[in-house]
Amino acid sequence: MNLYSIELKICATAYIKAETEEAALAKAKELVGDGIELREDEYAELPISGKRYDDEDLPDVSLSPAMTIDSLWSENVELAEEDEPNAPEDRS
Repeated sequence: MNLYSIELKICATAYIKAETEEAALAKAKELVGDGIELREDEYAELPISGKRYDDEDLPDVSLSPAMTIDSLWSENVELAEEDEPNAPEDRS
């Protein structure tokens, strides 16, 4: 049986601390093309497997743990949480 490698566009949400939306967007743009590596999960519905190509236990369909961020999905920036001025620091 043949093994085919097919590149997929990976999309995710990044949470970025920044003073402004523009600064957050600039930091996000710096991520484009960066590689990421996820831990292996052979029990997921779509498993992530770092097994060798010739390993007989390589699943029929799996994701490689080494991935690359292709591009920004959009340039919409949403504020997830805003620092409150003069708020006491969390010391837990």
